Amino acid sequence: MTAFLDTSGYSMVIVIISMVGKLGIATVLAFDYFWSSEMFPSTLRSTLVGFCSLCARVGIILAPIIVDLNLYVKTVFGAYLGALIFGITMFIGGILAFLLPETNKQRMPETIAEANAFLTKRQVTNEADESNVEKFDMHNLSSTTDLIDGKKST
Repeated sequence: MTAFLDTSGYSMVIVIISMVGKLGIATVLAFDYFWSSEMFPSTLRSTLVGFCSLCARVGIILAPIIVDLNLYVKTVFGAYLGALIFGITMFIGGILAFLLPETNKQRMPETIAEANAFLTKRQVTNEADESNVEKFDMHNLSSTTDLIDGKKST
């Protein structure tokens, strides 16, 4: 940046803008965990939160490469190629964020069926599943083997 502009009188402004940028990056990474943990059902939550973290870390690894991309790839954008890639990526991410469902005051999905219903805003109906499943009372079990076998005590 100093090759194009005389920034000697703006050193404090550059530091402030850099720190605000670092604050924004840290905030986005923190919200990655909150948002992704609310989006996924309990059965897959830990795996998919880890995958989201992996994707974020890949972006962090690629960031310095993208910044210096103009040194290796000559385009009409010149030194602004990295900023253009970051800007387009952030713009697309911001637009896609509007497609995420609202999670405020919503019950977190426990199963994949509930997650699908949550995303499509349908009600989960388990009446067909509940008629085929025999329910038993945990207090009426006579032994641990009855629990394992699924038997009721009479």
